[in-house]
Amino acid sequence: MYTIEQAKQWVEKYRTECMKSYQECTDIPSFMRIPGSPLENVWLAGCWLNDKLREAGASEQQISDIGFAHG
Repeated sequence: MYTIEQAKQWVEKYRTECMKSYQECTDIPSFMRIPGSPLENVWLAGCWLNDKLREAGASEQQISDIGFAHG
């Protein structure tokens, strides 16, 4: 089980990489990609979830399906 502190540490370690993919995502309207948008936290949580699912051995299809439900 992961703690909130572990999740926060993960986000700080991978924030730059995740936010780059956030800014490059063409599925998100530009008005929602404004720095400081609440959607940033949702995106970071999704990045963390995807990483943990990969660590647990989930397939890319499973990760996609779970991420879709999460979003």
